[in-house]
Amino acid sequence: MQDIVLDNIKFPTGEERDGARFRQIQEERLNRNFRRLQEDADETHKNIDTRLSSVEEYLFANPLKVLYVSPSGVSVSNNSWKTIASFTLEKGIWLVTAFAQFNKNATGIRCAVLSRTQDSDSAIRSMSRDNQVAVNGDLSYCRFVDIYEISSPETFYLNSYQNSGSAITTYGRVYAVRLV
Repeated sequence: MQDIVLDNIKFPTGEERDGARFRQIQEERLNRNFRRLQEDADETHKNIDTRLSSVEEYLFANPLKVLYVSPSGVSVSNNSWKTIASFTLEKGIWLVTAFAQFNKNATGIRCAVLSRTQDSDSAIRSMSRDNQVAVNGDLSYCRFVDIYEISSPETFYLNSYQNSGSAITTYGRVYAVRLV
């Protein structure tokens, strides 16, 4: 019968398979494989430790910033733009969620924009705007989510508009989370 050789180990054939040498070869092979697995695990653990310490250092130097603005209600006159919230963002990349709630009224449209200009309809970009039709006898809501890259501290305004025929109290909320 021909000899079987694997990983430079000659495997016994026939009656030798039941002998002590075969058990010794198998034990050596298992130990070698176990050492390899242990070395791989140690290396993986070192890589994870290095990555975690890098993340910890980054978060320590740049703590997660969460901004929440929710001012009191603002009376928004018919056919006019009014700032209902303002906030300043530091340098970084921010995920901003803005929300405007309009009190009950049955007619007209409602609009909210995120702007660099107070009491203005100039949205930063199209994703920073939401228009809604009034809901008969219920509250109306405008909301949007966008990501902004800020190079230096900058003030933003959540402005709202409505044309119901009379003034409506409007509430603004802004959540901003610095991603980087």
